[in-house]
Parts: sequence; structure tokens; C-alpha cells
Amino acid sequence: MSDVKALHREAMDLAEEGFEAKRTGNADRAQELLAAAFDKERAAAELTARELNVEPTRSILFRSAASLAIQAGYVRDAEKLIAIALAGEPPADVADELRDLLEQVNFRRHLELRGIELDRTEIQLSISGDAVGYGISDSREFLNRVEIAQKLAYRTAERRRGHAYRDRGKPRDELAKELEVYVSVPRAASFAVSLRFGAPEQLTLPSDSRETFIKETIDELLDCLKLFDTSEFTALRKRIQDPAYYRNFVGLARNFAPDGKNVRVVGLTAAEPDGPRYVALLTPRPRIEREIGEPVSEVERVTITGELRYADSRHASDKIQLITTNRNAVPIKVPDGMMADVVRPMWEKIVTVVARKEGRSLVLESISPAEDSQSTADESNSFHDEPVS
Repeated sequence: MSDVKALHREAMDLAEEGFEAKRTGNADRAQELLAAAFDKERAAAELTARELNVEPTRSILFRSAASLAIQAGYVRDAEKLIAIALAGEPPADVADELRDLLEQVNFRRHLELRGIELDRTEIQLSISGDAVGYGISDSREFLNRVEIAQKLAYRTAERRRGHAYRDRGKPRDELAKELEVYVSVPRAASFAVSLRFGAPEQLTLPSDSRETFIKETIDELLDCLKLFDTSEFTALRKRIQDPAYYRNFVGLARNFAPDGKNVRVVGLTAAEPDGPRYVALLTPRPRIEREIGEPVSEVERVTITGELRYADSRHASDKIQLITTNRNAVPIKVPDGMMADVVRPMWEKIVTVVARKEGRSLVLESISPAEDSQSTADESNSFHDEPVS
């Protein structure tokens, strides 16, 4: 087993370098390193292929190799490795993780157009997970993502046109018409619909310049979502340099991403001259939270779960309050870019907030629907709670 351990260590070292290259925006170097890590880990796993009694080592190595194959873009290799692992006797928890990986592999099938032709102003949205069946979906999971897709498109278009960030009011009339979303009849591909951008009169007589603008907006949106999903935040910040637009995009993308259970994969397909373009969001929200923030040593954070029942956007510094399970009100400042699109849709819902401490104040970093209503706040932190009558 010494050869196995040596190969595994080399693979993990290469993978760590690859993920770091990805985070700093060096995509070519990241791909090279992840491919090399995959080769090493596959070699280690294959040395245990016939050792069915060496568990959980055998299945863990194959799971790791399959995960690296997906990261490196070798989807068919990942499928083969998962099948070999499941053909053995993996522990129940590892078997579940292997099945989750297989769902990611199979999701490419759900992204296929299956005879549907997209035009330049359309994207296909597909979701897969526990809340999704063949041609059926929890309406909240689906409709929420359609709404977020439209907001992401509006904000991307406004940024590309050089508009100052708008935290109140609606998009300009001409932009609202150009990017209004029309949804097709759902298709049984796990659950898939086409989203067409454009007002009704544009659907029959689109101008070339309008089509080009919509297509470029779609391309920019998909590029940024791909960077977000792969944790390439340095490259994403270079792409979205305005802080308000950046916070808005990250907040919306976080809630568009899979939760890891009800929805495990969110896929988008767009038409390209040389064939469909696929973007699959695989990173679940909990992992995004860990990867997106600054080091804990530099910024002190608290996590609070409660009901969002108060918001004040009359002043320069927007504020919200969370009502925790022990009936305390926790005030939190909301930075530019988050109130209208990210926070407001969650009013009167149970949410989980991550906030950084600035003096005696809390500043919102992320907000998302809570898994349950139990507070995870460390209420011994030195910020002021106001009892609710």
C-alpha cells in the first residue's frame, strides 16, 4: 500500500495547487494541475481495484479520483470510476457520496437540448435533486431560480451599459422590454425549461443589434456564473469591478446555486455556432460560504438564524433586523448591492445571515433561506439585542 499512499499524497498536493490557481484566476494552470492530480489519484485507485476487502480505502480513492475527473472535465472517466467503486462494497455514507457524484455526471444529459433548438436570445434552465422528479419540480425551487435568472440578466445588462448601480426602482423601460423573460412549457429532463429574453413584439421581428446585445449579455452572465461556481473569485472581481454590482451578483448567484439536497445541480445551456454551451453549477451553498469569505483571522464573523421582519432603506445605510428564536432583535447593516434583489425577497422568512463585525455593528455578508428555524447565533457576542415586545 506504500505506492498507493505515495500516489495519493502527490495527487492531493497537485489538487491543492490546482484549486489555488483556480481561485487566483489562472484557469490554464489550474486545468493542467487538476488533470495531473486526476492521473495520480486514478493510478492510486486502480491499484486497489481488485482488493474488494480493502474498505473504505478502495471506495474513498475511487470517489476522490472521480471527483478530480469532474473538476478536470473528464466526465466519462468519472462515470467509469464511480461504477467500479459502487461495484464493490463501499460503506453506506461513501456509497451515497458516489451516487451524488454520479448525479453530477448524468446531469450533462439533463442539459442536452433533446431536439429543442435554442435561438440566440434563449437559455435552457435545468435543475436536478431530491425536490425534482422526471418532469416535475417543487415550484418554489424552480420559480425562485427563474426570478433570480431574470435579475441576474438585468444587472449584467445594466453593468455592461455603464449604468450606475440601481438599488431602488425598476430597470429602465427599454431594458425591461429587451430582457423580459418568457418561459416555455417544462420538459421532462429532470426538469427543464427555455427562458427567452425579449418583449412580445421582439419575438417575431428582433433587430440584429438587439439580438446581439441579448446574446452578449447571456454570454457574460454564463462566464461569471462559471467563475462563481469554481470559486475563481479573483477573476470574478476583475470581471465585475464595481463593488455594488459585485455584491449583488454574488448574493444572487449564491441563492441561484444548488443547496446540496433539494437541488444538487443547476444547469444552463445556450446556443453557440459550433454547438450548445453547457454551464453546470455544482458547488452547494454551504461550501460557497466557506470559500468566498476572507480568512477568519482577518475578519470576525457571526452566523445568525431568525425571521427577517424589519427593514429600513430610508437612510444612506440600509438596515435589517432578525428576530431570533429567543425573541431578540438583531440589527444588521446592508451594504450597497444587496437590499433590493437579495434581501427584500426574503422578508418575513426564516433566514440564515453571515455578518462581519465592524466595531459594535454587524454588516451583512450573505443571507439565504434557513434549513430550519433553530438559531445558530452565538448570542454571547458583544452586539446589542433589542427585546421585542
